[in-house]
Amino acid sequence: MQSSFRAPLLWILLPWMMGYWLADRFHQVEPMIFGCLGLCALTVSLFFIRLRVWGIFFTIGALCSGCSFYSYTEGVRKVCPTWLSMPIRELELVLEVRRSFSSDSLGRLSGIADIKGAPSVRSDLIDKRVYFSLKTKPGDPVASKGWLVRAIGLLKPISATKTNGFEHYLHNVGI
Repeated sequence: MQSSFRAPLLWILLPWMMGYWLADRFHQVEPMIFGCLGLCALTVSLFFIRLRVWGIFFTIGALCSGCSFYSYTEGVRKVCPTWLSMPIRELELVLEVRRSFSSDSLGRLSGIADIKGAPSVRSDLIDKRVYFSLKTKPGDPVASKGWLVRAIGLLKPISATKTNGFEHYLHNVGI
């Protein structure tokens, strides 16, 4: 006896979530490659809609699409674990300011930025979002959204164990 209950959403949801899991475990996934593979598999599934092969191609397409989406949105935030175990080093970075918090009385400029330039040994940092705090000279203009700032300083990861406070805020905004 066949059940009258069908769950078509599971055909999309389960492979999509499996793609999330795979992209999280293997964070070196290139989003464009998996996006194209997913699109190809979904397109091929349209030609076999009357055959049972349709489900296989559709599942592969949903899995690759989930993997691509996760890599595109969340993968940018991930840092390679080998870099996290290394000591803090000085780097010269080019930052594109996304949000600034200026404190004129203290002579500091802080904010949130995306890394647009990094040394070749740390090219994995490009497009990562960071919180920065810089000393400024009196009379320097206040950096606003879109400005490119070249800075030399220390880069250290925030701890993932903090559950409240400013570090929690930074984690929620994608740092």
